[in-house]
Amino acid sequence: MTRVGIRPKALPRARFWNEYRYTIELRRLGIATQRILYIDPWSLTMIKEYIEGEPLSRYAIYGGMVDEAVEIFMRTIAKIHSSGVCLIDTKPDNFIAMEGSDTAYCIDLEQAGRCRRYSHMAWDLVVFPYFLLLIAPNNMANRIPLIIEDKIRIYLDSLKLGDKAKARILSSLSDPRITYIFLVGLSIIGPTKIKPLLDILKKLGSLKP
Repeated sequence: MTRVGIRPKALPRARFWNEYRYTIELRRLGIATQRILYIDPWSLTMIKEYIEGEPLSRYAIYGGMVDEAVEIFMRTIAKIHSSGVCLIDTKPDNFIAMEGSDTAYCIDLEQAGRCRRYSHMAWDLVVFPYFLLLIAPNNMANRIPLIIEDKIRIYLDSLKLGDKAKARILSSLSDPRITYIFLVGLSIIGPTKIKPLLDILKKLGSLKP
């Protein structure tokens, strides 16, 4: 991750205060986050409101609505990126979908930060389908890369940045410094699952905004 300038926050206190900061900051920017009900900085305890919804992982895999889950993610992350924030940890479990909403609540903001490079936005876009592939059965995994290719337009159309910035994000999707990290996943989930995603990322890298 450091190859693309991402420095994960490891210390519990740093993660705690980062969670607190971006839960509030994103909410002020109109992005759905949980309200903080209680905080104890001495014991690093934080209590947030309960959100009545489903994680996008469950929504996609067990609800059989992969297309809808990817659409919700694309709209949500475009809104976040438009505010200049990158989440870094965009696992599907970190987004809660509520019935009737086309965007999701963002939870687990310990690694969030300002987007210092376009490659950080690309990272957010790649981590989501990668973790979907980790849990998807084979018959569903075959569709995920194609869905990402189809739904990327939702992200681009929702992103409040110029075409030059969008082109930089797209080209970063096929940046070897990013794709190399996910090549390691070949040993975890197997080439039949991850290679089609890497092929789609390479294709998207030359897409015109």
